[in-house]
Amino acid sequence: MTAADLAFTPDETAALLVARFGPGAADLAGPLRSLTAGWAAALALAVERLERLDPGSRPAALERWERYRGASWRAFAADLVAAEPPTTRRLLAVAATTGTVDAGLARGLGVQVTEDDVEEMQDRGLLVPVGGAAGSAREGRVVSPVLASAARAQLDPGSSAAVRRDAAAWLEAHDRLEEALECSAGAPPDSTRALLARCGYALVGRGYGGRLAEVLGTVGTGGDPGLEGTLGAALQAAGDWDGALEVYARLYRATGDARLPPQVAWRFGALLYLRGGATAALGVLAADDPDPLVSAWLSATLWSSGDLDGAAVAAERAVAGAGDDPLARTAAHVAAALVAAGRGDRERNAAEYRLALAAGAVAGDSAQLARIHANLSSRAVEEGDYGGAVEHADQALRAGAGHRFFAALALSNKAEALLRTGRLVEAGAALDEAVGTYAWLGSLRECVPRALLGALYVERGDLVRARVCLDQALRLAERAHDVHARVGALTALAPILALDDVAAARALVVDAVEGASSLELPRALCAGAHVELLGGDGPAAVALARRAEAEARRTHDRAAIAEALELPGAAADPPDLRLLRDAGAVWEVVGNPIAQCRTRLVLALLRGDEEQVDDLRRDLSAIGASPDVGVPALIAARLPSAGRPAAVRITTLGRFQVVRAGRPVAVSDWRSRKARDLLKILIAHHGHPVTRDAAADALWPGEPGAGVANRLSVALSVLRRVLDPGAGPAGGPLPGHRPPLARGAHRPRRGRRRRVRRARARRDRARRRRGPGRGGGVAASRRPALRGRLPGGGPLRGLGRRPARGGARDRADRVVAARPPRRGPR
Repeated sequence: MTAADLAFTPDETAALLVARFGPGAADLAGPLRSLTAGWAAALALAVERLERLDPGSRPAALERWERYRGASWRAFAADLVAAEPPTTRRLLAVAATTGTVDAGLARGLGVQVTEDDVEEMQDRGLLVPVGGAAGSAREGRVVSPVLASAARAQLDPGSSAAVRRDAAAWLEAHDRLEEALECSAGAPPDSTRALLARCGYALVGRGYGGRLAEVLGTVGTGGDPGLEGTLGAALQAAGDWDGALEVYARLYRATGDARLPPQVAWRFGALLYLRGGATAALGVLAADDPDPLVSAWLSATLWSSGDLDGAAVAAERAVAGAGDDPLARTAAHVAAALVAAGRGDRERNAAEYRLALAAGAVAGDSAQLARIHANLSSRAVEEGDYGGAVEHADQALRAGAGHRFFAALALSNKAEALLRTGRLVEAGAALDEAVGTYAWLGSLRECVPRALLGALYVERGDLVRARVCLDQALRLAERAHDVHARVGALTALAPILALDDVAAARALVVDAVEGASSLELPRALCAGAHVELLGGDGPAAVALARRAEAEARRTHDRAAIAEALELPGAAADPPDLRLLRDAGAVWEVVGNPIAQCRTRLVLALLRGDEEQVDDLRRDLSAIGASPDVGVPALIAARLPSAGRPAAVRITTLGRFQVVRAGRPVAVSDWRSRKARDLLKILIAHHGHPVTRDAAADALWPGEPGAGVANRLSVALSVLRRVLDPGAGPAGGPLPGHRPPLARGAHRPRRGRRRRVRRARARRDRARRRRGPGRGGGVAASRRPALRGRLPGGGPLRGLGRRPARGGARDRADRVVAARPPRRGPR
């Protein structure tokens, strides 16, 4: 039974009034119940006061009490407290001053009560149960809000300060540091600063940095360097990294040539490292500093920068120097785990993380526990254990409440797991939150969720946005000197770039493979295989995929194993169905529905099962994934087209893609980048003509016209073959194309030239008659406009002004259009 259970109902309140004052008093029940909320003690006091009044003045008294509710309650509360025994009054005074109380604290402050006494006061409504302080499993009690002011008024200011000081000392002695901080917040500043000098870093480690920063902001540090370091740590933990950097920089300048205290140096260096300033962090974390925490964060910084050997030396020094300090052991084993992961030693990596978790639990360091679980989440993603990745990420979010950086790291890893399991909407929301948190912190580690956003857009088929995100991620990773994030961005970017420029994509792959550790190497090699497939070099793709498979098996990267099986299966001619089925089986074990569905789509395309192809495409679209990316697009581009003329669809919004007969045209089918560029130029001109001169200047700027005309004709020929490969000679040449002469044949020239000169003369006279500003300029090109026909009869034109028709100008243009292009000097 609690006070709420014992509260009088409206009917019970009416019955009480009728019993005390007679039947006419029932009308007073509503106002009285509203005023007292049915609280028995308050009802008793109110009824006692009403009894002293004349019956006719009772309604007015209730109305006055309701109007001045605060004053009325204070009077009731004072009477209630005064009516209690001395021990109860003292306990209420202590609880109102310290904020929370239990039997142990009360006895520690000289109030001799038992737990039963405290529970009885709770049942009567004098105390209200609340949860323990942050990080505490204890349940405390606070004074009922209606009694707090009256209970607190029993102590004068001096006595209240003494109670706070004594309560803080007792709570500190019993390792209830959070409650000790709250008690000391109202104590004299010197007493509060002394407590924080002793317990400040421990409070930060328990996730109380925000409140600690508030208290220090109120009482000040008194110029004490130790408290300045505590303030910096509190601001850092609370997410105010700019404020923390300002405090640390002030301490750094104050030390001059001397070395920062270790407890400040490792926090300052860790902040710089987490913010993406690896170079600055290396300047703060001295390599010869014997402190294990300095060595541990130095190792992490060197690992991020790609110096695996230096990271290993620093990690060994950290483990050796950690001794029995659980906080130092936690950081040292995390550093050793990172080194093991970089070397591909999964067993050692798992063992080090187990040691780090055990030490972190002993230390009670919520930040390090959040970091460990976030890293374990990343490891689970690499191994294809997406359920485990989400679980570890959630543990990191719970453990790291108040540590925004590690919360953002956990969100990024959770989002990647959600992405691989087909939950694209949830993944996008988590990535947006992670990007926002990193941006708020001012951390260059924003590159990690930015790259994952790029991967999300790839899954959706939005390659333009994907490329924008990956370009941003690459720039941020390079500024942060984060080798691992940089390799990840390069790996995701290369296949997208290969759609436009295979040579540039190959350069990105070489860069990624050279910089990759064992963690990233299988994915980088798979990206290289994908690029080679887009470039039409099947043997090179197979060789890279075989290397990727070997590396992935060594590091237990099951997703990379599946991709490394799928790519050579698609590269074979004809495609290797066994490898593709094996890849689908691995994707099923991994639990990646998007990849599994795409592999089934490839097999259906190869079987020619149009019904299943349509079903699988619908399944992918239903979860927001595109069916036209990855291996399905590669296979679809290689399948033969049926029928002529072929239907052509050209996509320019989001990405550039030519789809012929329902299948994308592969990059290797073009065999000429200039032909692709020519088509882009024509499309950008929205059906208007573009002259040969304009096309040549756009494709080969600054080059002389002698050789350009020939190359332009070749590009036109390639473009025509790509758009309608079945046309052949029967389709005839594109307008303006000059067929070659047979050996020894002659082409009549003199009459033709004479007709052209006369036509031009008539055109020039017509322009002069029209006058300037009316189409009579002399800038018109003498080369014919590029006008072709798309397969199926549609126009193939570019931009520029559409010429006016009719009269001498029309006849001149027809003659000029019939003139063959020059083939260079004769």
